Amino acid sequence: MSIKRRSLLISNPGVEGSEDYAVGTLADVQNLKKLLLSPMGGFWKEDEIIIRNKPSKLELLGLIGTLKNVDYALVLFSGHGAYSATLNDTILELNEREEINSKELRQGALKQSLILDCCRVITQEVILAKILEASKRLTQSFNPADCRLYYDKRIEECPKSLTVLYSCDIDETSGDTSKGGVFTYNLIESSREWISQKNTDTSKAFAILSIVSAFENTERIVKEISGNRQNPRMEKPREGPYFPFCIIA
Repeated sequence: MSIKRRSLLISNPGVEGSEDYAVGTLADVQNLKKLLLSPMGGFWKEDEIIIRNKPSKLELLGLIGTLKNVDYALVLFSGHGAYSATLNDTILELNEREEINSKELRQGALKQSLILDCCRVITQEVILAKILEASKRLTQSFNPADCRLYYDKRIEECPKSLTVLYSCDIDETSGDTSKGGVFTYNLIESSREWISQKNTDTSKAFAILSIVSAFENTERIVKEISGNRQNPRMEKPREGPYFPFCIIA
């Protein structure tokens, strides 16, 4: 079994020094990269992860096109955005001059997850009021090779499909902090919490947290933090199995 993966992590914090500069978008990219490279994140390889800050639309479309050559793709956009009622879709600000319809980010791998941590309307940001404490327990028990093996095996078991995670609902803002976007930061930290609560004997078994379950864990946290002002939404296949997000093996 040889699964070809690629992760595309895109950020746009805005103009440095401006009132709406979102430094957390840069943290989101680094936090997710760190997770992916770890055994619990599927033990991705450095050359499978592409990072771009404020890419041009032409460059980004080219990168999306390369995803058609892999078995599974994980795409993150963390930055500024808005919702267009006319286009009935979320519009992403790539840089100071260009934007892109988020539908164009769906044209990649046959098996793909898309995380959009951006506002879906331009209004006042919600400030993070609670941060989960990251847990390092079980780190020593990971078998990196097995993590990658079973992560790939689950991808192979999944149908050709697309899962999309939105950090907020239509007509809502997506909160930002210096530690990362409220949604992406808690998506990663709640997954670490899941790891810390599992009691898996990795010599005999493995456990997988799907991207759907990871979203469901995060949705509750983000709603609580924002006082129900930021309500994450998800598009997923009606039936599983669903793509892996974290693994213990």
